[in-house]
Amino acid sequence: MTWIATALDGQSAQSQTVMCYLLSGAAAGLVGYSELLSRYKDSPLRLFQTPATITYVLVNVAAGIVALDIIRILHVLQPAAHQPPDPALWLKQTLLASFGAIAFFRTSLFTIRISGSDVGIGPSAMLQALLNAADRMVDRDQAKTRAAAVKAVLANVDYQLARAPLPALCIVLMQNPEAADQDEMKRQIDALDRRQDIGDDSKMLLLGVYLIRIVGTSVLQRSVEALGTLIAKSGAPPVRQSEMAALMSTLDYAKAKTQLVDAVLKAVSDTKPEDEDAAKEQVQALDSRADMSADMKMVLLSAYLVRLVGFDKLKELIKAQGKAITK
Repeated sequence: MTWIATALDGQSAQSQTVMCYLLSGAAAGLVGYSELLSRYKDSPLRLFQTPATITYVLVNVAAGIVALDIIRILHVLQPAAHQPPDPALWLKQTLLASFGAIAFFRTSLFTIRISGSDVGIGPSAMLQALLNAADRMVDRDQAKTRAAAVKAVLANVDYQLARAPLPALCIVLMQNPEAADQDEMKRQIDALDRRQDIGDDSKMLLLGVYLIRIVGTSVLQRSVEALGTLIAKSGAPPVRQSEMAALMSTLDYAKAKTQLVDAVLKAVSDTKPEDEDAAKEQVQALDSRADMSADMKMVLLSAYLVRLVGFDKLKELIKAQGKAITK
Protein backbone atom coordinates (compact mmCIF):
# COMPACT_ATOMS: atom_id res chain seq x y z
CA MET A 1 0.00 0.00 0.00
CA THR A 2 2.88 2.35 0.83
CA TRP A 3 4.50 1.59 -2.53
CA ILE A 4 1.25 2.28 -4.41
CA ALA A 5 0.71 5.53 -2.51
CA THR A 6 4.27 6.61 -3.38
CA ALA A 7 3.73 5.70 -7.04
CA LEU A 8 0.52 7.74 -7.09
CA ASP A 9 2.28 10.72 -5.52
CA GLY A 10 4.64 10.98 -8.46
CA GLN A 11 1.90 11.05 -11.11
CA SER A 12 -0.24 13.80 -12.56
CA ALA A 13 -3.80 14.21 -11.29
CA GLN A 14 -5.21 12.56 -14.41
CA SER A 15 -2.82 9.60 -14.15
CA GLN A 16 -3.64 9.20 -10.48
CA THR A 17 -7.35 9.06 -11.26
CA VAL A 18 -6.86 6.44 -14.00
CA MET A 19 -4.64 4.29 -11.76
CA CYS A 20 -7.20 4.40 -8.94
CA TYR A 21 -9.99 3.25 -11.26
CA LEU A 22 -7.80 0.47 -12.69
CA LEU A 23 -6.80 -0.72 -9.21
CA SER A 24 -10.39 -0.70 -7.98
CA GLY A 25 -11.66 -2.67 -10.98
CA ALA A 26 -8.75 -5.13 -10.86
CA ALA A 27 -9.25 -5.89 -7.15
CA ALA A 28 -12.99 -6.44 -7.56
CA GLY A 29 -12.45 -8.62 -10.65
CA LEU A 30 -9.81 -10.67 -8.85
CA VAL A 31 -12.27 -11.51 -6.09
CA GLY A 32 -14.83 -12.62 -8.67
CA TYR A 33 -12.25 -14.85 -10.35
CA SER A 34 -11.20 -16.31 -6.98
CA GLU A 35 -14.79 -17.43 -6.39
CA LEU A 36 -14.66 -19.58 -9.53
CA LEU A 37 -11.10 -20.65 -8.77
CA SER A 38 -12.19 -22.10 -5.43
CA ARG A 39 -14.67 -24.31 -7.30
CA TYR A 40 -12.35 -25.51 -10.08
CA LYS A 41 -8.90 -26.10 -8.61
CA ASP A 42 -7.57 -28.57 -11.17
CA SER A 43 -7.46 -26.21 -14.18
CA PRO A 44 -7.54 -22.51 -13.21
CA LEU A 45 -6.44 -21.09 -16.57
CA ARG A 46 -9.18 -22.92 -18.48
CA LEU A 47 -11.76 -20.83 -16.63
CA PHE A 48 -11.08 -17.90 -18.95
CA GLN A 49 -11.94 -20.00 -22.00
CA THR A 50 -15.67 -19.77 -21.24
CA PRO A 51 -17.68 -16.59 -21.96
CA ALA A 52 -19.61 -16.88 -18.70
CA THR A 53 -16.40 -16.64 -16.67
CA ILE A 54 -15.27 -13.54 -18.52
CA THR A 55 -18.72 -11.97 -18.10
CA TYR A 56 -18.74 -12.74 -14.38
CA VAL A 57 -15.29 -11.21 -13.86
CA LEU A 58 -16.15 -8.14 -15.96
CA VAL A 59 -19.32 -7.54 -13.90
CA ASN A 60 -17.16 -7.51 -10.77
CA VAL A 61 -14.68 -5.16 -12.46
CA ALA A 62 -17.48 -2.80 -13.46
CA ALA A 63 -18.87 -2.89 -9.91
CA GLY A 64 -15.52 -1.77 -8.49
CA ILE A 65 -15.20 1.07 -11.00
CA VAL A 66 -18.76 2.32 -10.47
CA ALA A 67 -18.33 2.16 -6.70
CA LEU A 68 -15.20 4.30 -6.89
CA ASP A 69 -17.03 6.81 -9.08
CA ILE A 70 -19.83 7.06 -6.51
CA ILE A 71 -17.32 7.54 -3.70
CA ARG A 72 -15.59 10.38 -5.58
CA ILE A 73 -18.92 12.04 -6.45
CA LEU A 74 -19.99 11.93 -2.80
CA HIS A 75 -16.54 13.21 -1.70
CA VAL A 76 -15.95 10.30 0.66
CA LEU A 77 -12.41 10.31 2.13
CA GLN A 78 -11.57 13.49 0.24
CA PRO A 79 -8.94 15.89 1.66
CA ALA A 80 -10.17 19.18 3.05
CA ALA A 81 -10.42 22.12 0.66
CA HIS A 82 -7.32 23.83 2.03
CA GLN A 83 -5.20 20.65 1.97
CA PRO A 84 -3.23 19.32 -1.02
CA PRO A 85 -4.27 16.02 -2.67
CA ASP A 86 -3.31 13.05 -0.52
CA PRO A 87 -2.36 9.82 -2.39
CA ALA A 88 -3.00 7.80 0.78
CA LEU A 89 -6.63 8.94 0.77
CA TRP A 90 -6.95 8.04 -2.91
CA LEU A 91 -5.67 4.58 -2.10
CA LYS A 92 -8.21 4.26 0.72
CA GLN A 93 -10.94 5.28 -1.73
CA THR A 94 -9.80 2.56 -4.09
CA LEU A 95 -9.82 -0.13 -1.40
CA LEU A 96 -13.21 1.02 -0.11
CA ALA A 97 -14.66 0.97 -3.62
CA SER A 98 -13.30 -2.45 -4.65
CA PHE A 99 -14.14 -4.34 -1.48
CA GLY A 100 -17.27 -2.29 -0.77
CA ALA A 101 -18.63 -3.21 -4.20
CA ILE A 102 -17.86 -6.85 -3.45
CA ALA A 103 -19.90 -6.68 -0.26
CA PHE A 104 -22.77 -4.76 -1.91
CA PHE A 105 -23.17 -7.17 -4.82
CA ARG A 106 -23.31 -10.11 -2.44
CA THR A 107 -26.10 -8.77 -0.24
CA SER A 108 -29.82 -9.51 -0.35
CA LEU A 109 -32.48 -6.96 0.57
CA PHE A 110 -34.82 -9.76 1.62
CA THR A 111 -35.32 -13.50 1.10
CA ILE A 112 -38.34 -15.31 -0.27
CA ARG A 113 -39.02 -19.03 -0.43
CA ILE A 114 -39.71 -20.46 -3.89
CA SER A 115 -40.34 -24.20 -4.40
CA GLY A 116 -38.77 -25.06 -1.06
CA SER A 117 -35.62 -22.99 -1.67
CA ASP A 118 -34.62 -19.63 -0.17
CA VAL A 119 -33.99 -17.03 -2.89
CA GLY A 120 -32.28 -13.74 -2.08
CA ILE A 121 -33.78 -10.65 -3.71
CA GLY A 122 -31.28 -7.90 -4.33
CA PRO A 123 -27.93 -7.33 -6.06
CA SER A 124 -26.80 -10.83 -5.13
CA ALA A 125 -29.51 -12.36 -7.33
CA MET A 126 -27.90 -11.07 -10.53
CA LEU A 127 -24.42 -12.08 -9.42
CA GLN A 128 -25.61 -15.54 -8.40
CA ALA A 129 -27.30 -16.02 -11.77
CA LEU A 130 -24.04 -15.20 -13.54
CA LEU A 131 -22.11 -17.46 -11.19
CA ASN A 132 -24.50 -20.34 -11.86
CA ALA A 133 -24.18 -19.79 -15.61
CA ALA A 134 -20.39 -19.76 -15.34
CA ASP A 135 -20.55 -22.91 -13.23
CA ARG A 136 -22.57 -24.80 -15.84
CA MET A 137 -20.42 -23.71 -18.77
CA VAL A 138 -17.13 -24.45 -17.01
CA ASP A 139 -18.49 -27.79 -15.83
CA ARG A 140 -19.43 -28.83 -19.37
CA ASP A 141 -16.08 -27.70 -20.76
CA GLN A 142 -13.99 -29.38 -18.08
CA ALA A 143 -16.06 -32.56 -18.20
CA LYS A 144 -14.85 -33.17 -21.77
CA THR A 145 -11.24 -32.43 -20.84
CA ARG A 146 -11.31 -34.64 -17.75
CA ALA A 147 -12.88 -37.56 -19.62
CA ALA A 148 -10.15 -37.48 -22.28
CA ALA A 149 -7.36 -37.08 -19.70
CA VAL A 150 -8.60 -39.93 -17.50
CA LYS A 151 -8.94 -42.29 -20.45
CA ALA A 152 -5.40 -41.52 -21.61
CA VAL A 153 -3.72 -41.72 -18.18
CA LEU A 154 -5.58 -44.74 -16.76
CA ALA A 155 -6.11 -46.87 -19.87
CA ASN A 156 -3.83 -49.66 -18.61
CA VAL A 157 -4.37 -49.31 -14.86
CA ASP A 158 -6.06 -52.09 -12.88
CA TYR A 159 -8.70 -50.80 -10.47
CA GLN A 160 -8.21 -53.54 -7.86
CA LEU A 161 -4.46 -52.87 -7.76
CA ALA A 162 -4.72 -49.08 -7.87
CA ARG A 163 -7.75 -48.38 -5.66
CA ALA A 164 -5.62 -48.05 -2.51
CA PRO A 165 -2.13 -46.82 -3.49
CA LEU A 166 -3.05 -44.42 -6.31
CA PRO A 167 -5.29 -42.07 -4.25
CA ALA A 168 -2.86 -42.29 -1.33
CA LEU A 169 0.10 -41.32 -3.52
CA CYS A 170 -1.83 -38.43 -5.08
CA ILE A 171 -2.47 -37.07 -1.59
CA VAL A 172 1.16 -37.52 -0.50
CA LEU A 173 2.38 -35.62 -3.57
CA MET A 174 0.18 -32.67 -2.65
CA GLN A 175 1.96 -30.15 -0.45
CA ASN A 176 -1.10 -29.18 1.60
CA PRO A 177 -3.88 -31.74 1.12
CA GLU A 178 -7.22 -30.91 2.67
CA ALA A 179 -8.59 -33.34 5.24
CA ALA A 180 -12.09 -33.00 3.77
CA ASP A 181 -10.80 -34.14 0.37
CA GLN A 182 -9.13 -37.19 1.91
CA ASP A 183 -12.29 -38.18 3.78
CA GLU A 184 -14.42 -37.70 0.68
CA MET A 185 -11.97 -39.77 -1.34
CA LYS A 186 -12.34 -42.69 1.09
CA ARG A 187 -16.11 -42.45 0.79
CA GLN A 188 -15.88 -42.44 -2.99
CA ILE A 189 -13.72 -45.58 -3.02
CA ASP A 190 -16.05 -47.37 -0.59
CA ALA A 191 -19.03 -46.40 -2.74
CA LEU A 192 -17.31 -47.73 -5.89
CA ASP A 193 -16.39 -50.99 -4.15
CA ARG A 194 -20.04 -51.57 -3.28
CA ARG A 195 -21.20 -51.10 -6.87
CA GLN A 196 -21.95 -54.45 -8.48
CA ASP A 197 -23.55 -53.01 -11.62
CA ILE A 198 -20.35 -51.63 -13.18
CA GLY A 199 -17.04 -53.25 -14.04
CA ASP A 200 -13.56 -52.47 -12.77
CA ASP A 201 -12.66 -50.47 -15.89
CA SER A 202 -15.60 -48.13 -15.31
CA LYS A 203 -14.75 -47.85 -11.61
CA MET A 204 -11.18 -46.89 -12.52
CA LEU A 205 -12.42 -44.12 -14.80
CA LEU A 206 -14.81 -42.80 -12.15
CA LEU A 207 -12.06 -42.78 -9.52
CA GLY A 208 -9.73 -41.07 -11.97
CA VAL A 209 -12.22 -38.28 -12.65
CA TYR A 210 -12.59 -37.67 -8.94
CA LEU A 211 -8.80 -37.62 -8.43
CA ILE A 212 -8.33 -35.13 -11.28
CA ARG A 213 -10.88 -32.81 -9.69
CA ILE A 214 -8.82 -32.80 -6.49
CA VAL A 215 -5.17 -32.95 -7.61
CA GLY A 216 -5.21 -32.17 -11.34
CA THR A 217 -4.07 -34.16 -14.37
CA SER A 218 -0.32 -33.69 -13.91
CA VAL A 219 -0.27 -35.08 -10.34
CA LEU A 220 -2.38 -38.06 -11.41
CA GLN A 221 -0.02 -38.71 -14.32
CA ARG A 222 3.03 -38.57 -12.03
CA SER A 223 1.37 -40.93 -9.55
CA VAL A 224 0.61 -43.50 -12.26
CA GLU A 225 4.19 -43.31 -13.53
CA ALA A 226 5.57 -43.64 -9.99
CA LEU A 227 3.57 -46.78 -9.26
CA GLY A 228 4.27 -48.13 -12.74
CA THR A 229 3.91 -51.89 -13.10
CA LEU A 230 2.59 -52.22 -9.55
CA ILE A 231 -0.85 -51.09 -10.71
CA ALA A 232 -0.73 -52.03 -14.40
CA LYS A 233 -3.16 -54.53 -15.90
CA SER A 234 -1.90 -58.00 -16.69
CA GLY A 235 -0.54 -58.10 -20.21
CA ALA A 236 -0.60 -54.32 -20.58
CA PRO A 237 2.20 -52.68 -22.61
CA PRO A 238 5.23 -51.47 -20.63
CA VAL A 239 4.42 -48.50 -18.42
CA ARG A 240 6.59 -45.40 -18.62
CA GLN A 241 8.23 -45.27 -15.20
CA SER A 242 9.66 -42.20 -13.55
CA GLU A 243 13.25 -42.15 -12.29
CA MET A 244 11.96 -42.25 -8.73
CA ALA A 245 9.86 -45.36 -9.44
CA ALA A 246 12.83 -47.17 -10.98
CA LEU A 247 15.00 -46.30 -7.98
CA MET A 248 12.40 -47.27 -5.39
CA SER A 249 11.85 -50.68 -7.02
CA THR A 250 15.32 -51.69 -5.83
CA LEU A 251 14.68 -50.89 -2.16
CA ASP A 252 13.38 -53.13 0.62
CA TYR A 253 10.54 -51.39 2.47
CA ALA A 254 11.12 -53.29 5.73
CA LYS A 255 14.72 -52.01 5.87
CA ALA A 256 14.22 -48.57 4.38
CA LYS A 257 11.34 -47.56 6.63
CA THR A 258 13.77 -47.24 9.54
CA GLN A 259 17.28 -46.72 8.19
CA LEU A 260 16.42 -44.47 5.26
CA VAL A 261 13.92 -42.43 7.26
CA ASP A 262 16.51 -41.88 10.00
CA ALA A 263 19.09 -40.81 7.42
CA VAL A 264 16.65 -38.34 5.87
CA LEU A 265 15.75 -36.81 9.23
CA LYS A 266 19.45 -36.37 10.07
CA ALA A 267 20.04 -34.72 6.70
CA VAL A 268 17.38 -32.08 7.39
CA SER A 269 19.27 -29.24 9.06
CA ASP A 270 16.35 -27.87 11.07
CA THR A 271 14.61 -31.10 12.08
CA LYS A 272 12.11 -30.57 14.86
CA PRO A 273 10.56 -33.14 17.22
CA GLU A 274 7.23 -32.74 15.41
CA ASP A 275 8.97 -33.66 12.11
CA GLU A 276 10.21 -36.89 13.64
CA ASP A 277 6.74 -37.62 15.02
CA ALA A 278 5.20 -36.95 11.60
CA ALA A 279 7.67 -39.36 9.95
CA LYS A 280 6.86 -42.05 12.49
CA GLU A 281 3.14 -41.53 11.94
CA GLN A 282 3.65 -41.82 8.19
CA VAL A 283 5.47 -45.15 8.59
CA GLN A 284 2.87 -46.44 11.06
CA ALA A 285 0.08 -45.51 8.67
CA LEU A 286 1.78 -47.40 5.84
CA ASP A 287 2.46 -50.42 8.07
CA SER A 288 -1.23 -50.61 8.92
CA ARG A 289 -2.29 -50.78 5.26
CA ALA A 290 -2.94 -54.45 4.60
CA ASP A 291 -4.31 -53.60 1.15
CA MET A 292 -0.90 -52.52 -0.18
CA SER A 293 2.18 -54.52 -1.08
CA ALA A 294 5.60 -53.64 0.33
CA ASP A 295 6.66 -52.19 -3.04
CA MET A 296 3.62 -49.90 -3.08
CA LYS A 297 4.39 -48.76 0.46
CA MET A 298 7.97 -48.02 -0.60
CA VAL A 299 6.77 -45.73 -3.40
CA LEU A 300 4.50 -43.83 -1.02
CA LEU A 301 7.25 -43.54 1.59
CA SER A 302 9.70 -42.22 -0.99
CA ALA A 303 7.21 -39.57 -2.11
CA TYR A 304 6.96 -38.40 1.49
CA LEU A 305 10.77 -38.34 1.89
CA VAL A 306 11.20 -36.37 -1.35
CA ARG A 307 9.02 -33.66 0.17
CA LEU A 308 11.49 -33.43 3.08
CA VAL A 309 14.87 -33.34 1.30
CA GLY A 310 14.23 -33.32 -2.46
CA PHE A 311 14.86 -36.09 -4.97
CA ASP A 312 18.57 -35.41 -5.59
CA LYS A 313 19.41 -35.49 -1.88
CA LEU A 314 17.33 -38.63 -1.41
CA LYS A 315 19.30 -40.36 -4.17
CA GLU A 316 22.54 -39.47 -2.36
CA LEU A 317 21.23 -40.89 0.90
CA ILE A 318 20.08 -44.11 -0.80
CA LYS A 319 23.51 -44.50 -2.42
CA ALA A 320 25.18 -43.94 0.95
CA GLN A 321 23.02 -46.61 2.58
CA GLY A 322 23.92 -49.09 -0.12
CA LYS A 323 23.04 -52.74 0.39
CA ALA A 324 21.66 -52.06 3.85
CA ILE A 325 18.31 -51.01 2.36
CA THR A 326 18.22 -52.81 -1.00
CA LYS A 327 16.44 -56.06 -1.74
